[in-house]
Amino acid sequence: MGAHLYPPIWYGLSRGLRRFPGTIDVDEDALMAYVESVLRGIVEQGYSVVLIINGHGGNTNALRLVARKLAFETGKTFIVISWWVDVAQDVRSKLFTSSGHAGEDETSAMLCIAPETVDMTKAVDHEVTPFT
Repeated sequence: MGAHLYPPIWYGLSRGLRRFPGTIDVDEDALMAYVESVLRGIVEQGYSVVLIINGHGGNTNALRLVARKLAFETGKTFIVISWWVDVAQDVRSKLFTSSGHAGEDETSAMLCIAPETVDMTKAVDHEVTPFT
């Protein structure tokens, strides 16, 4: 395909997670400016289609806004995919009964990508009860 895989942007918008130790919550304007600069750099390398794989729900709106802004300004195509929403929902719903943070889906992804980071001794069966 002639595509390049650029490194991830590790920090993002984590306002709702700030209560957890170690959480880094980046200012929204700062993140958007940084992502915009990175994407402009990619376009300057000659790419006309840029796929952005979003790994964190808190970044979704910011990424979509930047992608839309740059699409209008540059005439290039920017696609934002949030894997937990946009990829294989029919299959995922059959495979996983407990999804989300550290759920079956995220744990399975990490076991595939970086199994050494998963401590399966901490894995337990659980059901998440929806709010009523």
